[in-house]
Amino acid sequence: MNGGLNVGWKDVYCESNCISTQNVSVFPDIMASDMKGRFIYKVSDDVIIRGGCLPSDDGQLEVSPQYVSAFGGHIVDVSGVCVTNTSKVTCKFGASDPVEAVYASPMFVRCLTPRLTARDLVTLKITIDDSTVLHKDIHAVLPFQSTQLDHIVLSLGWDKTDVRKLNLTWDYKVFSNNPAATVDILLIGYRETETQMIFKILATLGTNVKISDGVFEFDTSDHRCSGEDCKLFEQGMVEVRLNTKYWTPATKYGFIGSGIFPIGWHVVEYMKSTHGADWSKVLCTNWYDTDRQEMTWLEELLDCPCTLDQALTDFGRWLTDGGCNIFNGSVCTYHIGAVHCVRSFKPSKSGAGNQCCYGPDGNVRYAADSFQGSTPDRGHDWGAPPYNKPGYVPSLSHWKHDVVTFYYCCLWVDYKYCDNYMDQRATRDCKNYQPPKTAIIYGGLHVRTFANIAYVAVGIGDYWLTKTTDFQLQGRFDQIKGTLVFSTALVGVVLQGTNSSKVEIQLAPSTYTSQRVLTILVDQQITWFNTLERSRQDLKGLTIINYESQAGKHDNFTIIMTNGIGVQVVAVNNLLHTTVVVPQAYKDQTEGLLGTWSDIEMDGVKNRNGQLIPIQTSSTQHIYENLITSWSVNATERLFQYPTMQNPSFAPLFSFPLLPINITEDEINELCGSEMPNSSCHYDYRATGSSDIANATLQAETWFKTVQSFQVPVESCGLLDVPRSIKNSYNYGIGSKINIDGCRKGYLTGETTSYMCTRKGNNTNVWEPEISAMCKAPTQPPPCPSGPTGAGSSPKITSILAIFIFMCYLVSYTTGSSFFL
Repeated sequence: MNGGLNVGWKDVYCESNCISTQNVSVFPDIMASDMKGRFIYKVSDDVIIRGGCLPSDDGQLEVSPQYVSAFGGHIVDVSGVCVTNTSKVTCKFGASDPVEAVYASPMFVRCLTPRLTARDLVTLKITIDDSTVLHKDIHAVLPFQSTQLDHIVLSLGWDKTDVRKLNLTWDYKVFSNNPAATVDILLIGYRETETQMIFKILATLGTNVKISDGVFEFDTSDHRCSGEDCKLFEQGMVEVRLNTKYWTPATKYGFIGSGIFPIGWHVVEYMKSTHGADWSKVLCTNWYDTDRQEMTWLEELLDCPCTLDQALTDFGRWLTDGGCNIFNGSVCTYHIGAVHCVRSFKPSKSGAGNQCCYGPDGNVRYAADSFQGSTPDRGHDWGAPPYNKPGYVPSLSHWKHDVVTFYYCCLWVDYKYCDNYMDQRATRDCKNYQPPKTAIIYGGLHVRTFANIAYVAVGIGDYWLTKTTDFQLQGRFDQIKGTLVFSTALVGVVLQGTNSSKVEIQLAPSTYTSQRVLTILVDQQITWFNTLERSRQDLKGLTIINYESQAGKHDNFTIIMTNGIGVQVVAVNNLLHTTVVVPQAYKDQTEGLLGTWSDIEMDGVKNRNGQLIPIQTSSTQHIYENLITSWSVNATERLFQYPTMQNPSFAPLFSFPLLPINITEDEINELCGSEMPNSSCHYDYRATGSSDIANATLQAETWFKTVQSFQVPVESCGLLDVPRSIKNSYNYGIGSKINIDGCRKGYLTGETTSYMCTRKGNNTNVWEPEISAMCKAPTQPPPCPSGPTGAGSSPKITSILAIFIFMCYLVSYTTGSSFFL
């Protein structure tokens, strides 16, 4: 059965009853649904979906939904095997314990997704009567990527210690329309040992609450911790759980869970009675003493980009942090004053990740300078393969190591002990950051190589855009539709890394009625990114993210490889613009039409035989015959699912296009400018007759030049490292002058408090003079000045010193402890 429009086939599987589809005589006797001979398929979408209980030829099930929250709660409908109401059916999601399935009909069962300790692809296994085992890979997504969080809202205060009443609201429609249905409200704790990940119901906050109420409030004093749980659990979540007797075929969730929060209000009384009123200090100090015993994980992390511009254009290694995002106006709760944060895409071997935050000036903010600075994570917020082990669990390990600790060192005590936290989560200095390089192919058909060499790639067919020892990217060129001249454009790309999934992106068929612009095939299967849960998909060796310009458009995708290479594919005016960014590890390693990144100035691009083809001194025909054709993909190399269509009448356009009869030179100059009449914008306007295509080409070229200007090393001395100091500036670039004005705690000593970032002769950048300033601990009060001297002392300085002397007097008169906090 074929879905048409190039979306592939769906087998009608008949087990061992028939050898080929020609033997259709056996079909009436096959039990494929609720009766023999009936086969059920959903054909209304692009992808055909099997219904009924007929298994596939590889024993895979049909599952809906295929994208669930890693925090559990979704009810998954499973078909693909016939069952009876007496069958014993269990569901096992990944490494979680099996759960009993609920019988719905002879054609499908229902499984409640448990809380998971993994994300990405998770295998769902169905066991029937302890023998038959079938499976299906589903996607477990991060909680913030699930619409489940839209259905439950916590009031302010769940992360506080001194709150008296708390409430939550929920959308009862996702559970049941039965007004008699009830839910239980549970507080779920999470903790890790060296070998275990443990969820536990810490408290039942409410029972048999009418679902239609949609709101629940309770007094925190009624739900304090007890026993060992008080010292074992520090974080948790709240669940609204539907009593199973009210499940209906329309029920989507068995429970909905909140995000994570520290359970300070739950343990506060125990902590006070055990550690005293300043119990947060005890927890912070204990954590500090333990955490500092092993700090080698910091050395595994990428250095922060020095500027926000660098961070945004290094999209193969850094992704926007959803909690501090300049593009959606988030409040940056944990980094107040920052405008944007990024996280390293790939976790380290130990499960750690880096986070870098940027201020309004665009410079990286250091933890040494601000309690709102950039702080690396011992546990990556998105988890780390292989998951399912302490320290590697998505979100939960991060909260254990990096967030709850921030609460009791910083947020719960008005930042009183926050220096301890910042010491342990020091910013990875940007002075050694190495920017990537970018190449682009756009319009019809313009190339800017990694070495910023520009040329026009005429021709049709499949070509190598770039390849390395562990990455391949091919492009498909075809004539631009609606043009009379043989101007070509990029209409499809396909990529694959070593041991990764294969991703093919092509323009959707012009006959397609949806607004979807691009079709994505993953391992030759059409794949959708049209919901929040689907918008980011972590696959084998790569991640695909949909950054569509508007909902349902499907026109802007970024693919990130685990090796740090990023590929952006954007549909513009029925053409593809493709940008490739590679980290410095691939210097001198890339080959193909996008050229080589080399420190040696090059005036050409190498063909497949290694011959350097000069660009500026060569004609378009010479470039085509000696460079472009050499990178043509042969049949054994082709990654595309289907071969390209041949056009025997095609003749490449080697000359600059003539002026179309319906367009004037003035019109072209108005859009493209008259200063460069041979520019890419002029070329595309003439070749296509389209001002939209020409304008998109102009914008792409301008954007690329801007990106290149960002991807240069920033001349920086790095952090002026005077712990706990207060500075007049945090710009650490060459030529900057910084004054140490005081200390957050203690008092300032040292011969010099003013420093300048200077370039030395051996291409190193250093602070001069040598740093001697130091903030002394507040064990002794600083020497008290005797007062202003000299006739020229200003009234303002005199007033400040008078206040300072008075404060010194108070310090000396009382306990002798410093007034600096």
